[in-house]
Amino acid sequence: ISLVSPINGATDISIETNVVATFNELVQAGTGAILLKKTIGDVTVPATVEVSGSTLTIDPDTDLEYGTAYHVVVPPGAIKDLADNNFGGIPETTTWTFTTIAQDITDPTMVSVSPTGTDISSTSTLTITFSEDINPVGGDIVLFSAGGTEVERIPADFFTPGFSVSGTVATMTLTNPLDYGVSYYVQIAADAFEDNSGNSYAGILAPGTTTWSVTTVNVPNLPTGLGCSQDCSTFT
Repeated sequence: ISLVSPINGATDISIETNVVATFNELVQAGTGAILLKKTIGDVTVPATVEVSGSTLTIDPDTDLEYGTAYHVVVPPGAIKDLADNNFGGIPETTTWTFTTIAQDITDPTMVSVSPTGTDISSTSTLTITFSEDINPVGGDIVLFSAGGTEVERIPADFFTPGFSVSGTVATMTLTNPLDYGVSYYVQIAADAFEDNSGNSYAGILAPGTTTWSVTTVNVPNLPTGLGCSQDCSTFT
């Protein structure tokens, strides 16, 4: 064998992995059962075994278990080259072993948001950065004015115009920019985001929350003589 995957002693291996050995020449199936086993209990994993070219592939019928040690058993003669020379085999439980990744049971958390704070320039873009890669699952992100009036509702869905997720960052483009001189807060449903293991972000649920709040700067360079106060948001 010139190469194995996962390598011997590897840890944090995906539960969806195939087990592959590459030989230094073309090979064919011989006699004997090639097995993938859970090391504790010596339990055989149901799998499809294929020998093609110089490669042996073990494809488990279902995902492997989280946080579990496995080893490969290849009896002598189970693989042979095209001249019928037998491969010596892998009889030991410690010769080719690996351990799958532990199950992720940690919920994603919010690391930062933008914009936030006071005297913020008007913008059309809201972003959230999470503690790990996340996926949208349909709950709503809702922008309110400080008085509790709903300004815009954005479903966390890839089909929502102006909404996107890339790795740990969710980005939302508002229909209209934030008005000048106005305070806002954002609520996020508990079913809006989850990580790759299906753990949900808890959301921002409290009405009037200050977890994500923003106050925009008053109208910049306000002309005089227009009869308009500093909290005026538009001009014609």
